[in-house]
Formats: sequence, C-alpha cells, structure tokens
Amino acid sequence: MTTHKIFYYKKDPGNDIVKTGEFFNTGEKHTYHHCPVWQHKSNRTFVFYSPFEFSLFANQKENKLDYSSNLKDSIEYFSFDEHEDVDEFFGSHPVFQLRYPEYYFWTESEDIWVEFMDHPLTSRNNNAIIIGGWWNLSNYPRCASMGFQVVDCTREVSVQKNDPIYRIRFYSKNFDDNFSLVEKTKLEYDESVASNLQDSIVNNRSYLQDILFKKSCPFKLLRNKKNV
Repeated sequence: MTTHKIFYYKKDPGNDIVKTGEFFNTGEKHTYHHCPVWQHKSNRTFVFYSPFEFSLFANQKENKLDYSSNLKDSIEYFSFDEHEDVDEFFGSHPVFQLRYPEYYFWTESEDIWVEFMDHPLTSRNNNAIIIGGWWNLSNYPRCASMGFQVVDCTREVSVQKNDPIYRIRFYSKNFDDNFSLVEKTKLEYDESVASNLQDSIVNNRSYLQDILFKKSCPFKLLRNKKNV
C-alpha cells in the first residue's frame, strides 16, 4: 500500500479541503461511521466548500441574468461570455461555469486518476448540480473549476459561504492506496507547456482521448520541476 501525494495550488483564496469523513465529523455517532466499506471510500474522497456567497437567477421572461454576491467584482468569476448557445442560460435547466474557486492539481505518481463529483446536498440546498467527470491526472495536470446545472429554473441558485459544493476522489491501480493532498504556494509545472497541450487537445479529439484516458504519459516534462 502506497500513499500518493496530490499537489494543488489555489489560484485565488479558497477554503480548506477536507476528507468526507471529516465533513461528517459533527459529533453525532452513526453506525455506518464504523463501517470499513464506508471508511475506505470516504478516506479517499475530499469535499470542497464555497469561499464566498452568491445567488444567480436566469430570468426566463426577460431573458436576463440576475446576480448578486458578497465579493467585489465577482461577476468576472462567471464564464458568461464563453457560452455560444443562449439555451445554456435560458433553457429548462440552465448551465453556468464558475471560474472561482479554481484549483490546479498535479502528481508525481504514475497512473493516478481523479474523479470530479457533485455533492448530494447542492440539489437540495442550492438548487444546483455540479457537472462531474474524471481523467488521468498523471497524464494531464490541470485546473478544476465548477460548472453547474440549475435544478429548478423558476428558483434562483443560492450558495452560502462554506456550503459544500463538490467532491473529488482519487484512484490508483491498487484501491488500497491512500492519497495525501499537499498545498503549494505556486505551480510546479510549466504552465506554458500545459497551455500548448490544452491547445493541441482542443484541436484534435483523438489526441484528447489519449491524454485524458490512456495510461502512458508522453508529457512527463509537465511534472519536471526543471521546466518551472
């Protein structure tokens, strides 16, 4: 059994990341907390919290977005301008991309996968479901930001500071391996090389499949500190 280090860098100030087991550590005692099946999964799953509060409503009648937040100029954290299809905003279940909080992840271990998941409380508390996915982190160190889909378009999306908003989970060949999150104060891979890689995979879908999902890594220089 190995403990793999997962490095991360917060582009903007953000909250701490905690394991699922710590999230449920509220003083209440439940039988399932002692279940090894639950513990095995929760010890490899991490919860992210919102570092600020905001509300967002896609006004279907007037075809406009109503937005408020406790952060100055926080409107810039939404990727409104990146949507080419107006249905993304004003369909039956609008979709939005949030640039903040944005975390960069990378690892020096081989063949580590990361899964980006919704948190079950957001559909009830925030009227939103986080859009998830997974990829080979060893191949493709990259940032993770929050995209979400509105559950009920007749109600606003409302997120309070410190609300749990999404989860991530890591995998290796050996499911008994452990993972340790290590915060860094700067990126330790060449961001320009990563940017070129991003451009390449956008223009070549088959290349994208190889990078995201294949075991072999043709871009080990992304993890080479000499390139920083």
